[in-house]
Amino acid sequence: MRKFIAVALALAFAGVGGAATSVRPMSLEELVRGSECVVLADVESVSSQWDAEGRMIYTYVTLKVAECWKGAPAQTVVVRVPGGQVGDVRVRVSESPVFLAGERVAAFLRSRNGATEVTGWFRGKLTVTGSEVREMRNKTLGQLRADVQALAN
Repeated sequence: MRKFIAVALALAFAGVGGAATSVRPMSLEELVRGSECVVLADVESVSSQWDAEGRMIYTYVTLKVAECWKGAPAQTVVVRVPGGQVGDVRVRVSESPVFLAGERVAAFLRSRNGATEVTGWFRGKLTVTGSEVREMRNKTLGQLRADVQALAN
């Protein structure tokens, strides 16, 4: 029963009900303006658990903030992402960002329903390797930092 409820909720969360949906493209300006804080951070841990009602699985991502480009977050931020796996039950929400322990990310964050979430679903999580931003092929980390800070003011 729990598995059925989780799947039904995941479908509802993703907006699937006969027609496919997707997250509309967002400009960097829209991501910055829609976020309470923007950080460069290292993913310390990723863990999934059922919500208090046992209806939905969420993944909790612990970020250790290296740089703050907008807002004033704590040094450690826990981000809630819809979906995940607990035991043999897996809930996949197609537009949710995927975080891996050990990776460095630029994260656009906002508060919603008492939790910190990623702005713009997967569009608000950028993977950083050295000075490269994987999802922005023509922009270095330094350029992204400068652009976000300029837009935040």
